[in-house]
Amino acid sequence: MNKFNLLLLLLWLPFAALAQTPAEPALVKKENKALDSVEEFHVLRSDGTIKHGPYSIKGRAWSAKGSYTMGRMSGTWTFYDFKGQPDHTYNFDNSTITYLQPDTGSFDIPVYTGEQFVTTKVDSKPLFFGGNPRMYGWIGQNARFPAVAQRNNQSGTVVICAVVTEDGELVSEQVTTSVTPLLDAEALRVVQLLPDDWTPAVVGGKSVASIVYIPVRFVIANGRK
Repeated sequence: MNKFNLLLLLLWLPFAALAQTPAEPALVKKENKALDSVEEFHVLRSDGTIKHGPYSIKGRAWSAKGSYTMGRMSGTWTFYDFKGQPDHTYNFDNSTITYLQPDTGSFDIPVYTGEQFVTTKVDSKPLFFGGNPRMYGWIGQNARFPAVAQRNNQSGTVVICAVVTEDGELVSEQVTTSVTPLLDAEALRVVQLLPDDWTPAVVGGKSVASIVYIPVRFVIANGRK
């Protein structure tokens, strides 16, 4: 190899190494008014829809920190209460939950046994990230009281039954307590739009599918929602 070719090779090697090194994920800060929260996360520079790297979200009365690996929640996430104190952790790699504050509750809920749902004592019930304050806040900001129902003075609480899978997804939503067709349809619509931000129920240290009941209340006060 002559000196000229050697020089070209030496000049080319750093660029070749750089081309083979994946670009660092880009940092994104996103405000979500519907969820009353602010997210900070990283996405792939090659595909801005794929989260990859550290993640944090902060709401009015809750927050969480964790990480994503190629678009999937991974590792241990920590969830904080309204005081900013760690409440519990959830490990998405081995599906285990650890409560960091005393939890003396005993929960018997329907869980999937492989053939059917059976009421079972669980280590922990399914939990929407941020708890009920975030979930009901989201529902309250996204539900629309049907105008016809208001004019007809229709109100009440529709209860939606759904399944939280072992992967933390909300599926199989259906009305279990009906009020009127209009209110039933709106309650079902808004619950189906809930983000899949759930930690599943845990039995014997393992995540399981379980049934949850979500009430959606429609109230008329002085002729308004």
